[in-house]
Amino acid sequence: MKEQFYQYIENLQDRITQKLEEIDGKAKFHEDIWNREEGGGGRTRVIENGNVFEKGGVNISAVHGPLAPAMQKYFNVGDVNFFGDRTYFLPLYLYSTDLKRQVSGDETLRPECTPNFTAEFLQAVHEALGAEPAPEEIFYYIYAVLYSPTYRKRYEEFLKIDFPRVPMPTDYALFKQLSELGKELVDLHLLKHPSLSETDVGFPVSGSNTVEKVRYDEENRRVYFNKEQYFGGVSKAVWEYRIGAYQVAEKYLKDRKKRELFLEEIEHYRVVAKAIERTIEVQGRIEEGIDRVIF
Repeated sequence: MKEQFYQYIENLQDRITQKLEEIDGKAKFHEDIWNREEGGGGRTRVIENGNVFEKGGVNISAVHGPLAPAMQKYFNVGDVNFFGDRTYFLPLYLYSTDLKRQVSGDETLRPECTPNFTAEFLQAVHEALGAEPAPEEIFYYIYAVLYSPTYRKRYEEFLKIDFPRVPMPTDYALFKQLSELGKELVDLHLLKHPSLSETDVGFPVSGSNTVEKVRYDEENRRVYFNKEQYFGGVSKAVWEYRIGAYQVAEKYLKDRKKRELFLEEIEHYRVVAKAIERTIEVQGRIEEGIDRVIF
């Protein structure tokens, strides 16, 4: 039954991405498959730089395994296994007109858009802050909160089973501070931040560029992917940094095992390592004010 359900979700993702590619008429989705150590995994698909879509994603995940002790206690159940599947696509704006009209490039044909927030939510934000921030500012604030290590640790068990609860800000100055940090994170994760134009992560040894065995040399701050070649200047914190269930710097190389890295992939790895380093720095700045938001 579990396999049949996941097959249904995969087929649904296939149909959605196919239709979106038809609407865009130019860009294609790039796929990344990931696995969760405790059980399950997912399939991420991203489209970017198209006629219609600057960047978007349609992602699926299916996880299973023993229910955490805290969740067993919360739900008053014994030692049980769980299986969950989630597929979310949540745009910041909603468009009321057929997106195909955008392909023409005629500004007069571009559809009007409205923020994808309920009126009740926007009213609550206005009452809390005494101001009406732009949708992007709200999004950046939420992004910053969700990247707080304290927030993630405090609500770890609940984040595994439900949508995150984002605390309503009460201090406009703090809201602006976190929103600006959230924007910096977004720029880093889209690899558009100005600081990423240069990176200290090196690639000093030429060779086959073939990924064989991936390992980390902590003493010399090197990530080896075969006997001779490595990326230098990678800190332990960057090497161990995780997004979701996997270790980013390790997974990228392991997914390319037994094949040669393209020059674009080598440069991408160097930039991503710098983006992770800066992400850790920004998370530290978020922590300085997060206790005034979450309780």
